[in-house]
Amino acid sequence: MTPWILGGLWTLLAAAAGAIIPMALVENLSRKQRLIYMGVGMLTAIFIAPGIVEYVFQDAGVHLRGTVAFLTGLVGLKLTKIIMQLVDRRGKVVLNGMADAVLPRPRQDNSKGD
Repeated sequence: MTPWILGGLWTLLAAAAGAIIPMALVENLSRKQRLIYMGVGMLTAIFIAPGIVEYVFQDAGVHLRGTVAFLTGLVGLKLTKIIMQLVDRRGKVVLNGMADAVLPRPRQDNSKGD
């Protein structure tokens, strides 16, 4: 196998391990809740960890990428909840700012109909 494939498998394994730990520490979870913990942890690790590595650790090796994936999987559900709360509170303001930067504001017609 090529190093790229092995690195990807290592990162995926680290993401899964990180997602399993919080699930094991919480008692009385239903099967559905366990799947959600695992799924959200792995998805955040798979999609967010590479961005963190690329932005913060540009020349990271396989082990550091795995560490970031593990830690992201570990806090994936909490991180998701925080982001969702932030979007609920500030989403409209941020979206309006982005829209203002890209789209022109509609003109207000100040003339009165004759």
